[in-house]
Amino acid sequence: MKKYFYTAIIIFISGLSAFSQDEIDALRYSQMYYGGTARFASMAGAFGALGADASTSSINPAGIGVYNKSEFTFTPNLVFNSTSSDFMLNKYNAYRTNFNINNLAYVGAFKTGQSSGLVAVNWGFNYNRLNNYHYNTYFQGTNNSSSYSDVFAANSNGYSIEQLNLYREKLAWETYTINSTDSVNKLYESALPNYGELQTKEIYKRGYMGEADFSFGLNYDHKFYWGFTLGWVWTRYYEDSYFKESDSDGSIDNFNYFNYNEFLKTTGTGINLKTGIIYKPTNFIRIGAAYHSPTWLTLEDNYFTEMSSSFDDVGSNYSMSPNLYQRYNLRTPSRFLGSLAFVFGKIGVLSIDYEYVNYSWARYGSYYSFYSYESNRSILNTYKGAHNVKIGGEVRAGFVSFRGGFAFFDSPFQAYLTNANSYTYQYTGGVGFNFNEYFLDLAYVYQNNDVNYYLYNTDIAHVDRTLISSNSNKFMITVGARF
Repeated sequence: MKKYFYTAIIIFISGLSAFSQDEIDALRYSQMYYGGTARFASMAGAFGALGADASTSSINPAGIGVYNKSEFTFTPNLVFNSTSSDFMLNKYNAYRTNFNINNLAYVGAFKTGQSSGLVAVNWGFNYNRLNNYHYNTYFQGTNNSSSYSDVFAANSNGYSIEQLNLYREKLAWETYTINSTDSVNKLYESALPNYGELQTKEIYKRGYMGEADFSFGLNYDHKFYWGFTLGWVWTRYYEDSYFKESDSDGSIDNFNYFNYNEFLKTTGTGINLKTGIIYKPTNFIRIGAAYHSPTWLTLEDNYFTEMSSSFDDVGSNYSMSPNLYQRYNLRTPSRFLGSLAFVFGKIGVLSIDYEYVNYSWARYGSYYSFYSYESNRSILNTYKGAHNVKIGGEVRAGFVSFRGGFAFFDSPFQAYLTNANSYTYQYTGGVGFNFNEYFLDLAYVYQNNDVNYYLYNTDIAHVDRTLISSNSNKFMITVGARF
């Protein structure tokens, strides 16, 4: 049983063959790669102990209390995403470009007029992009040892035709991709008499997760800062997946091709709370800590599949599943953050952020209680606690600042799974120009993640691993004003 579960996780690990409300969806809406201003991004988001940047409302709300002046920022973002795949010694690349708004914020800073005690009360409205789902993937190779139809047939064994899964095996039956060999014992086999078919997979993903929040921050004696954020989150995710097996060289009798396509649309909204502190024991050192509550999401899925085939003896065939609609709740994991920053007067800063998030804490709630139970059990067996680290620095030379950073996002997967070492890295850099009342910041962020992916369950039918490397190149500019 453990071996079967181990393989199943590998199959679905990159979300390329999504079914609704599973552990992959839970991870998608729990992982955050915070956007924000160009200054924030160019320092890898290591702002938990620094503050005075609108993006900190999504990290440590106490940073709002650090502001001495009111501020407005606007940050457009141009993203070039790519994936490279290696399947059966065949290497392919796929690309997708996206333009979006990474940050839009206003912070109001109000001094109390006191020289000690409560010296400032600040508040702000802020929008930050939390994640970007725009990726395309493509890979292809000739399989001489198995077919996806083998999996359809194996999954059908023991079930009557009326009991077959409406989204997979029933379509395979209706398009003659699998055949019944024993109606009494309910046994099936693939319609392919031999292998050597060309397997092709194409995936088109798009969507995002964004957060609009209201933040409130206090400044005590310019040493202790406290903040609170109420966040409203919304998400849009679309995935179109196309799989094809074809007889490209005429080596398979009677068989021409079959296609199996999946279409998923998920939309939803949610709320969360954040609170944090910053303490400045000296002008040189700043210490920060923050807690993020779970995000309570209400999500809606629309999912359907289709299948077509062509055989010499039965011609062309097509079948489509009904639309699967689900409305359900997802509670993402809470997060704990600790930060340390060193301020070198007017020369520059060095900042380090640590974040702990346990992805196994995610939980589904649904009108479909059985699916929630099974999905929550998969979440517990698949994910673990992750340790994320961000390091960022800034050096000032007059009105120009030079920035750089590095972020490490730990793998969310249990140690015994193939993708236990599927880490995500960010390398960041940028430059800023301070014109007193106005400022202009530029940033570049490179992000990389590698995963191992299998087309289907290798306990049923052997298929080579596909190594998929996802790369993102982000260019952003922030224009801002202080008053």
